Formats: sequence, structure tokens, C-alpha cells
Amino acid sequence: MADEVTKLDRVLLSAKNHRALVWVLLAAIILIGVGQVSDALTRIGQFFRPQHSEHRGDSSRGDAERVAALTSIRRLGIPFTRDAFLDATEKGRYETIKLFLQAGMDPNVRTPDS
Repeated sequence: MADEVTKLDRVLLSAKNHRALVWVLLAAIILIGVGQVSDALTRIGQFFRPQHSEHRGDSSRGDAERVAALTSIRRLGIPFTRDAFLDATEKGRYETIKLFLQAGMDPNVRTPDS
């Protein structure tokens, strides 16, 4: 037990002799703690942030939106094809493009030439 007290006394004496080092270590410990708290708060915030239904695993809403968009495209007499989508983009038909994307068309689709 006497050795343990002696070691503690040496550490305390060393700390008195190197106050700047102690302050730097203390600041580092505080900053690490603040960083961990900040990360934790970010994660908590992400938990409460509203997410799209597909990310929550509730795909019924997403499926209903896709079906509604496909129905609207069919009512307009437009086939749900890559060529029809590209035609809508070339002509700047915003509402039609929006329907295609909601129905599940890949926004990165390309013509056979590109």
C-alpha cells in the first residue's frame, strides 16, 4: 500500500511541475467528451428526423404512390417505357417526368446512343 501512495504522490508532484501539460490533457479530455456528446446528439436527431416510408420498411405508402403514378401515366395514353420517359425529358414535360419518377423510372436512364 505504501508503494501505491508513493506512486500517486509522484504523479501529483509531476502534475504540479508540468501544469501546462496537465491543462492540455484536461482540455483534450473535455474536447473528446464534447465530441462524443455531439455525435450522440446527432444520432438522436437522426432517429427523430422524418424519413421516407421506404426507409422505415413501410412500403405500402410508397407502393400506393407508384400505382397512382402508373395509373396517371396510362390515363394520359403514355406507355411506361424508357423512350417515352426520354421524350418527356426532351420536351420538358415536368409533370410527366414527375409521374415517371414516382412510378419508379430510373432517373439515370440513357438512350442507346449515349
